[in-house]
Amino acid sequence: MSQVHLWKKLTFVNYVQCTVLEVKVIEGLGTTIDVVLVNGTLTVGDTIVVCGINGPIVTTIRALLTPQPMKEIRVKTEYVKHDFIQGSQGIKIAANDVEKACAGTSLMVLEKEDYADHIKAEVMKDLAKVEQLLQILGVVCSCKRPHWAPSRPCSSSCES
Repeated sequence: MSQVHLWKKLTFVNYVQCTVLEVKVIEGLGTTIDVVLVNGTLTVGDTIVVCGINGPIVTTIRALLTPQPMKEIRVKTEYVKHDFIQGSQGIKIAANDVEKACAGTSLMVLEKEDYADHIKAEVMKDLAKVEQLLQILGVVCSCKRPHWAPSRPCSSSCES
């Protein structure tokens, strides 16, 4: 219905808009990240920058995977491998060094003409927003470690 009535407002933009949803270890693939690609194109071999807990993570896409048609990404099944994915959909990305990636943050593609330091700084801005939200909710104290009982400090040296 929206394709008929809103076709002028529904446009594909070629720059990547992508959000990390989850970080998982998958047997045979290693650590993967589940992402939602909103716009743009991701290709196997692209250099991506992801927000990590200990700083920005720069890595290369090894595999782009989607679930079988009519299956959910959460259900354990064989995945369909793609050379590139364009448009809007959920994707599982296999890449090196993504163990410390932070869910809820942006993923950006590092192009040859981009300034790597600028892209890294942009990605890391999301971590500050996530930390601020967690502090408001009382999940993270000043020691920067998650707490499951926010009313109790993590140690005697912890201020909260």
